[in-house]
Amino acid sequence: MTFDYNLKEDEYLKAIKLYTRKFTKTGKRKIRITYFAGLVLLVTSAYMFISIFKQYLSFKQSLPDYVVRELLNKLFTQGFGYILILIIYLVLGIFFLYSAYNYPSTKIINKNTDPKTLEPRKVKINDSGIVYWQANNEEDKKSHLWNDIEGVFETEEFYLMKIDKNKIFILPKRMISTKVQSDFIEKHVAR
Repeated sequence: MTFDYNLKEDEYLKAIKLYTRKFTKTGKRKIRITYFAGLVLLVTSAYMFISIFKQYLSFKQSLPDYVVRELLNKLFTQGFGYILILIIYLVLGIFFLYSAYNYPSTKIINKNTDPKTLEPRKVKINDSGIVYWQANNEEDKKSHLWNDIEGVFETEEFYLMKIDKNKIFILPKRMISTKVQSDFIEKHVAR
């Protein structure tokens, strides 16, 4: 089966994110560590804020108002480092959670992407493997035998084929018919 292959940029970014987040140990580990660091920083900043607030309530009940105002004034002037640490922990916690949620970022993906990735191609899938070439250059064929493909992962929109540690072949399901998809799944995904 030979067909035109034209991967859109948004599909490419989505497929790379899906593959990195769900099917690689490194991606999963980075996400877990980053989420953990973000949560620790947020919990620490929340604990610091709660302890300041509890102390404030304790002072408010047992000390006159002018003393409480003086203590708060000292906290925000002389104890500024404590407040600064609280704010830094809060901002870093939010940053780490955002980074984990958005990993890998579009910037990182684009930096590591071959410019020819999104150019139109022809793809041929047969019983021995996958052959693909630029639509305007049939001389530059690249092929991967099924035995050399380390894994085939199915998502809602894609088949992701792991060629080696840092290389995958993305096959959007929209490019092939449902009959071809069922044959493909039977032969290569469920192995």
